Amino acid sequence: IENIPKEIPIRLVDSKNDLQKISKTFFPNGLQGYTKYDYQKIGKKKINENYTIFILSNLHEINFRAVLAHELLHVYLFNNNIALRKSLVEGFCNLGSEHVYRSFPENKIAKLKLESMFKDDDPEYGKGFRIMSSELESIGWKDLLNKLRHY
Repeated sequence: IENIPKEIPIRLVDSKNDLQKISKTFFPNGLQGYTKYDYQKIGKKKINENYTIFILSNLHEINFRAVLAHELLHVYLFNNNIALRKSLVEGFCNLGSEHVYRSFPENKIAKLKLESMFKDDDPEYGKGFRIMSSELESIGWKDLLNKLRHY
């Protein structure tokens, strides 16, 4: 995946409560990561785009990688001006987590996380993910990235 800024600050956050305050979002199970995207506009043109990724500290290494991959796909969407409906945004970004977990096929944590992603009832993180994962399996990354603008 290309067209992601090379230098994005990554900040570790001590607690889920702190992460929720930063994101101004509440999830019953808490967040593990959040991408802050700021920009200014002149007319219709965006300038001074800035990204900061916040990740909960003390995650297992595989979980940290999965959260980072998820957040980097948020950056990809922002950076490429791709506006999907919310369920597909989170579903697409969860493909990053899926990729990380599949990269560790013998790891019990990765297996359990992957299983839970496919069983998740959440309309955004679960159903949206299953839609995007099925699409990825059918057409591959290149075609999926090209198709994103048409969802």
